[in-house]
Amino acid sequence: MKKIQYFAIFTIFLAISACTLPKQIEITGVTPKFKFSVDTSLNKLILDLFEDSFGDDSEIKIMDCTAIPDVQTYLLYMKALEESFEADAEVPTTFMFNGVEMKLYSVKFDTDMPLYNSESNLDEPIILPLENLEELFDGFSFNPDGIKAKLFLTSNNDIVNDLNIDIEFVAIDSDKNEIDPGNPVRHISIPKPGTKIESAPSGIIFETNEYADENLPDWGEDIDDFSQLLNAKKDLKVKIKVILPARTEILVSVLETTVTVSAELVILLPLAFEAAEGAEIVFPRDSLKEAGEYVDTVANALNGFSLVIGMTNNPFSGTSLILRQPGTTLEIINPLGTQSASLSLSTADMDKIIKLGRDFNPDVSIKFDEARNVVFPRDLGITTIHFDAKIRYTIDLL
Repeated sequence: MKKIQYFAIFTIFLAISACTLPKQIEITGVTPKFKFSVDTSLNKLILDLFEDSFGDDSEIKIMDCTAIPDVQTYLLYMKALEESFEADAEVPTTFMFNGVEMKLYSVKFDTDMPLYNSESNLDEPIILPLENLEELFDGFSFNPDGIKAKLFLTSNNDIVNDLNIDIEFVAIDSDKNEIDPGNPVRHISIPKPGTKIESAPSGIIFETNEYADENLPDWGEDIDDFSQLLNAKKDLKVKIKVILPARTEILVSVLETTVTVSAELVILLPLAFEAAEGAEIVFPRDSLKEAGEYVDTVANALNGFSLVIGMTNNPFSGTSLILRQPGTTLEIINPLGTQSASLSLSTADMDKIIKLGRDFNPDVSIKFDEARNVVFPRDLGITTIHFDAKIRYTIDLL
C-alpha cells in the first residue's frame, strides 16, 4: 500500500508543477507482492467434502484412520440393522407318543425357514447413500486395493450362529424406487459356505473422530469386492433376509422367543482412485459464495492477480484448476504444478468478473487431462501463499 501512496504523491507533485490540476488520476501497473509461510493441513477440508457427499441425513459416521501414514484413509460406520422378530413358522410344541403327550424339545425343517425380511418388516428401507459420490468424484473409480469391509453381527440369542444372512444392494432413484428391479448391484451371502457366523460387536467407539488402527477388527464377516458398491455411485437399498438353513436343529424354546439381531457395516476406505481422462473433482456448490462480495469490494482497485499456494505432496500435479460461472461463458483454467496450486486472473478475466459483481459465484473443480492413478497423501497441506496483484487505482483530486 505504501508503494501506491508514494506513487500517488509523486504524480500529484508533477501535476502541480505543470500547473495542470486533473480531476482524477488513475494509477495502474503497481504490483504489490506478498509471500508468507503457513502450516495448514487440508485433511479437514477433504473430510468435510467426503461427509457432504453422504448428505446431511446420512447415518454413516466417518473417522480419520490416523495409524495409516501414507494414504488418507477413513473408517465408515453404519448400523445396517437392529431389529427384533419372531420366527414366522407354525411349530408344534408337543407330540403324542404311545398315547402320552410329550413336550417337543427341538426341531429340524426340511427347507430353509425365513425368519426376517427387511422388505416386509421395515416401514422405511435401509439406504446406503452413495449417489453424491458421482458429483464429487466424476470420472473416478475407487481403487479396490486397500478397501476392506466387514459386517459385525450380534444377537440376544445363540441362534444367530446358525443363521444365514442374505443381503442385496439394489440401486434406487430419488423416490427410492428400484432402478433395475431384480438385478442387484451386489449380492452377498453370510457366512461363507462351510463356516458359521461369529457373533461379536465391532467394539468401535466414537468418543473421537479418529480410528487408531491400521486394520478392522479380526472378527466379523468379510464383504469382498466392496469397491463394486462404491463405484456404482448410486443410492443403494439394502435388502436383508435372515434365514434358518434347512436341516438345522433348533430349540423350540428359541423359536418361541423374540430374537434381536444387530448388524454393523464397517468400511476401511483409502482415498486412492483410478481417474479416467477428463475426470473432475467437483467441489460443493457455493464453495466460493463470498467471492462476489469480495469482487464488488475491490472492483475499482484490482486489475488482475495471481495466487500460488505451495503444497506438500500435491496429488493434483499436471491437472487444471477450473472456475466456471453458471449461465455464462466465463471459464478460467489454470494448470497446477508439482508442488503448488495456482490461480491466475488476467485483466480480461477480471473485467468479466467485475461485470458480474456480487453475482460472481463460480463452480470450482480440478480436472485430470489424462487417465492416471490418484492417491491423496495423509500429509496434504499448504506450506506457502504467494500473492501477486495488479492494481488499478483512481484518486479523486477535486
